[in-house]
Amino acid sequence: MNFRYRVIWTVLLVAAVVGFNLPTFGADAPDFLVAPYVQLGNRPDFSDAMTLMWHAPDRDAAWAVEVKRPDGWQKMAPPRGSRLHYPDRDAFRIYTAQLRGYPPGSRFAYRVKRDNTVVFQASGQSRKGPGAPTRIAVMGDTGTGTPGQAAVAYRINEFQPDYAVILGDIAYSRGTVKNYYDWFYPPYNANKASMKDGGPLMRALPFVGVAGNHDISISWKSITDLDKIPDALAYFFFWDQPLNGPLGVVGPFTPKLAGSDAAKKRFLAAAGKRFPRMANFSFDYGNVHWLVLDSNPHVDWRDAKLRAWVAADLDAVPKGVWRMVAYHHAAFHSSSHHADALQMRALARLFEQKHVDVVFAGHVHEYERPHPIRYGAEGTITVDRSYDGVKDTTPNGVLYVTSGIGGQRGASEYLGGVAYRPKVYTNVYDTSQASYTAVEVNGARMELRQIGADGKIVDRFALTR
Repeated sequence: MNFRYRVIWTVLLVAAVVGFNLPTFGADAPDFLVAPYVQLGNRPDFSDAMTLMWHAPDRDAAWAVEVKRPDGWQKMAPPRGSRLHYPDRDAFRIYTAQLRGYPPGSRFAYRVKRDNTVVFQASGQSRKGPGAPTRIAVMGDTGTGTPGQAAVAYRINEFQPDYAVILGDIAYSRGTVKNYYDWFYPPYNANKASMKDGGPLMRALPFVGVAGNHDISISWKSITDLDKIPDALAYFFFWDQPLNGPLGVVGPFTPKLAGSDAAKKRFLAAAGKRFPRMANFSFDYGNVHWLVLDSNPHVDWRDAKLRAWVAADLDAVPKGVWRMVAYHHAAFHSSSHHADALQMRALARLFEQKHVDVVFAGHVHEYERPHPIRYGAEGTITVDRSYDGVKDTTPNGVLYVTSGIGGQRGASEYLGGVAYRPKVYTNVYDTSQASYTAVEVNGARMELRQIGADGKIVDRFALTR
C-alpha cells in the first residue's frame, strides 16, 4: 500500500473510533439527522406495505406519518422509535413507520409530522406485484464520499429505478454510525439532484443492503470489539429488510461480538431481531426473485443446512420468474486483488442446478462480466463463448457480474494499482470510472447496461427465456 492510501485509511480508521457529534443533513429543517427513507421492511413476498425510517435528535416529540388518499390525508400506525447512545457521543433516535394501503406499483405522496406540524413531504411508489415490469439499480463498494459516488447517485436518479441493490461495503471503512452519516446518506438522500450532491433517491424508493466485509466483518477473524468501535455494525439497525434467513441466533456462521457486557447489550438492543438474521434473506419484487447472502468468511456455504436453505428458497420460485443472487465477494473475476477471496464458488454448482440467471457481487473495485460459467465438480470452468447478449441472448451457464465500482476508485488506483489478469472466463472488464448496473426486466426479457459516472454506456447485454 503506497503512502497516500495508507494516510487515507488511517484517517478513516481514527474517525471511526474517536468521538463525534452527529451532523444534520437531508432536510432543510433541523427536525432530522437523516431525512425519511423508504425500506422494503420485513416482507419477503409481495405485500402492499413498505416501511419509512428516519433519524432524529434525542428529544421527545409526537411523530406521525400520513399517506395521501383521494379524500385527504390518512394517518398510518404510530411510528416505533428506538434510542441509540454511545459513550461520549450525542444520543439520537431512529423511527420506523409503515406505508401501506395503496394499489401495487402506484405512485403516492406521504408526509411526516412532528408535534402536529408537517416537517417533511415526498412521494414514492408502492411495491410492484408479480409479473410487473421492473427497473433496478445495482452497485457495490459505494461509500467513501468520492465525487464518483455522488455522480453515480445522480445517474441512478436519471434512470429512476423501482429500487436499488447495494452489493456490500456500504459505508467505509468500518460500517459505523459515523461512516453512514459521512459517506452513505448524503449522496443517496440529497435534497436535490446534481453531479455534486447525488440525488433524492432513498426518500422515494427502497434501497436493499447486502453485507460486505467493511459492514459486518471488520476484522480478519470477523470479531467486532464494541468497546474499541462502539458504533460498529450499523448495518443491523439502519436497514429494515426481510428476516427470513437461516441464521437467527449467534453461532458458528455469524459475526462474533467482543467487548464489555454493557457494550454488547447496547448493540443488541439497537439491532433487535435483525442481528444476525438480516445478513441473509430473500424477497420478490415484480418478476424477479432475489437471494441475498452474507459472503464473509465466517459463513461456510459448504454447510449442508445452509445449502438446503438456499436450495429450498430457489425451488420455491415460480416458473418464469427471474432468479437473481446478490452477495459481496466476487467468485469469478480477473483482478489480482482479492484473488484468494473466492469462497462463494462453493455455491456455483447449486446455482446452476437451481437455474439462477445472474449473480451480482462487488468487493473487487471493477466492473466485469465474464462469459457465462459452468463450474465443475473438480473446480473446472466451462464457458459459453457463443453468448454475446445481443444476437445470442440465452446463456448456457450462470452470468456473474461484478459491479464493485459504485463509488470507490477504480482498480487501477485501488491500493496503489492492481494487475489485470485475464482468465478463461474473462470477457468485459472496466475500471475507468465509477459506474452502476441498470437492470430492466419486462416479462421474458432482461436487459442490463453498465452506466458510468459520465452517463455513457460501458457495457450492454440482454437475457431472454
